[in-house]
Amino acid sequence: MAAAGDSLYSGFSAKDIDGNVCDLGSFAGKVALVFGCEEPGTEAEIKAFVTEKYGVTFPMFSKIDVNGPNTHPVWKFLKSKMDVSEIGWNFEKFLVGKDGHVAKHFAETVQPSQLEKDIADLLG
Repeated sequence: MAAAGDSLYSGFSAKDIDGNVCDLGSFAGKVALVFGCEEPGTEAEIKAFVTEKYGVTFPMFSKIDVNGPNTHPVWKFLKSKMDVSEIGWNFEKFLVGKDGHVAKHFAETVQPSQLEKDIADLLG
Protein backbone atom coordinates (compact mmCIF):
# COMPACT_ATOMS: atom_id res chain seq x y z
CA MET A 1 0.00 0.00 0.00
CA ALA A 2 2.98 2.34 0.01
CA ALA A 3 3.12 5.12 -2.54
CA ALA A 4 5.51 5.24 -5.41
CA GLY A 5 6.10 8.85 -6.38
CA ASP A 6 3.53 11.59 -6.51
CA SER A 7 0.60 9.73 -8.03
CA LEU A 8 -2.34 8.27 -6.15
CA TYR A 9 -2.58 5.82 -9.05
CA SER A 10 0.87 4.38 -8.43
CA GLY A 11 1.39 1.98 -5.55
CA PHE A 12 -1.85 2.44 -3.60
CA SER A 13 -4.69 0.06 -2.95
CA ALA A 14 -7.81 0.09 -0.78
CA LYS A 15 -10.68 -2.26 -0.06
CA ASP A 16 -13.85 -1.56 -1.99
CA ILE A 17 -17.21 -1.57 -0.25
CA ASP A 18 -17.55 -5.30 -0.94
CA GLY A 19 -14.21 -6.05 0.78
CA ASN A 20 -12.16 -6.67 -2.37
CA VAL A 21 -8.69 -5.12 -2.64
CA CYS A 22 -8.68 -2.54 -5.43
CA ASP A 23 -5.46 -1.30 -7.03
CA LEU A 24 -5.99 2.44 -7.45
CA GLY A 25 -3.91 2.21 -10.63
CA SER A 26 -7.15 1.04 -12.25
CA PHE A 27 -8.27 4.68 -12.07
CA ALA A 28 -5.33 5.99 -14.12
CA GLY A 29 -6.57 8.26 -16.88
CA LYS A 30 -9.65 9.21 -14.87
CA VAL A 31 -10.46 12.19 -12.68
CA ALA A 32 -11.45 11.13 -9.16
CA LEU A 33 -13.23 12.88 -6.34
CA VAL A 34 -12.20 11.33 -3.02
CA PHE A 35 -14.18 12.26 0.04
CA GLY A 36 -14.53 11.13 3.60
CA CYS A 37 -17.82 10.50 5.24
CA GLU A 38 -18.73 9.16 8.67
CA GLU A 39 -21.59 7.02 7.45
CA PRO A 40 -23.35 4.86 10.03
CA GLY A 41 -24.01 1.21 9.31
CA THR A 42 -22.15 -1.66 7.73
CA GLU A 43 -20.67 -1.50 4.24
CA ALA A 44 -23.57 -3.66 2.97
CA GLU A 45 -26.14 -1.32 4.53
CA ILE A 46 -24.42 1.75 3.12
CA LYS A 47 -24.20 0.24 -0.36
CA ALA A 48 -27.86 -0.79 -0.32
CA PHE A 49 -28.97 2.64 0.92
CA VAL A 50 -27.09 4.76 -1.62
CA THR A 51 -27.88 2.40 -4.48
CA GLU A 52 -31.61 2.33 -3.74
CA LYS A 53 -32.06 5.96 -2.68
CA TYR A 54 -29.64 7.72 -5.03
CA GLY A 55 -28.94 5.21 -7.81
CA VAL A 56 -25.19 5.30 -7.09
CA THR A 57 -23.13 3.33 -9.61
CA PHE A 58 -19.64 4.76 -9.01
CA PRO A 59 -17.02 2.73 -7.11
CA MET A 60 -17.31 2.97 -3.34
CA PHE A 61 -14.75 1.95 -0.77
CA SER A 62 -14.93 0.51 2.73
CA LYS A 63 -14.67 2.63 5.83
CA ILE A 64 -11.12 3.53 6.82
CA ASP A 65 -9.39 5.82 9.27
CA VAL A 66 -8.60 9.26 7.87
CA ASN A 67 -6.94 10.67 11.02
CA GLY A 68 -4.89 9.39 13.91
CA PRO A 69 -2.34 6.60 14.26
CA ASN A 70 -4.28 4.21 11.98
CA THR A 71 -4.73 6.66 9.10
CA HIS A 72 -4.96 4.73 5.84
CA PRO A 73 -1.97 5.33 3.48
CA VAL A 74 -4.30 6.81 0.82
CA TRP A 75 -5.42 9.50 3.23
CA LYS A 76 -1.87 10.14 4.48
CA PHE A 77 -0.89 10.71 0.85
CA LEU A 78 -3.86 12.97 0.04
CA LYS A 79 -3.36 15.11 3.14
CA SER A 80 0.39 15.42 2.57
CA LYS A 81 -0.06 16.69 -0.99
CA MET A 82 -2.39 19.50 0.09
CA ASP A 83 -0.69 20.26 3.42
CA VAL A 84 -3.77 19.17 5.37
CA SER A 85 -2.90 17.97 8.85
CA GLU A 86 -6.26 16.55 9.80
CA ILE A 87 -9.63 15.87 8.22
CA GLY A 88 -11.99 18.04 10.22
CA TRP A 89 -15.41 16.61 9.45
CA ASN A 90 -17.57 14.71 7.00
CA PHE A 91 -17.36 15.33 3.30
CA GLU A 92 -13.95 16.95 2.99
CA LYS A 93 -12.96 16.28 -0.60
CA PHE A 94 -9.81 15.82 -2.68
CA LEU A 95 -9.87 16.21 -6.44
CA VAL A 96 -7.38 13.97 -8.25
CA GLY A 97 -6.36 14.45 -11.87
CA LYS A 98 -6.07 11.83 -14.60
CA ASP A 99 -2.38 11.44 -13.75
CA GLY A 100 -3.11 10.70 -10.09
CA HIS A 101 -1.78 14.03 -8.83
CA VAL A 102 -3.87 15.70 -6.13
CA ALA A 103 -5.21 18.89 -7.70
CA LYS A 104 -7.33 20.45 -4.93
CA HIS A 105 -8.70 20.02 -1.46
CA PHE A 106 -12.18 21.25 -0.54
CA ALA A 107 -13.63 21.78 2.92
CA GLU A 108 -16.78 19.97 3.96
CA THR A 109 -18.79 23.17 3.43
CA VAL A 110 -18.13 23.14 -0.32
CA GLN A 111 -21.14 21.69 -2.11
CA PRO A 112 -20.71 19.22 -4.99
CA SER A 113 -22.27 21.73 -7.39
CA GLN A 114 -19.40 24.11 -6.61
CA LEU A 115 -16.86 21.58 -7.93
CA GLU A 116 -18.15 21.49 -11.49
CA LYS A 117 -15.65 23.97 -12.99
CA ASP A 118 -12.65 22.36 -11.29
CA ILE A 119 -13.71 18.90 -12.43
CA ALA A 120 -14.40 20.12 -15.97
CA ASP A 121 -10.95 21.76 -16.10
CA LEU A 122 -9.29 18.46 -15.19
CA LEU A 123 -11.37 16.52 -17.66
CA GLY A 124 -10.15 18.88 -20.36
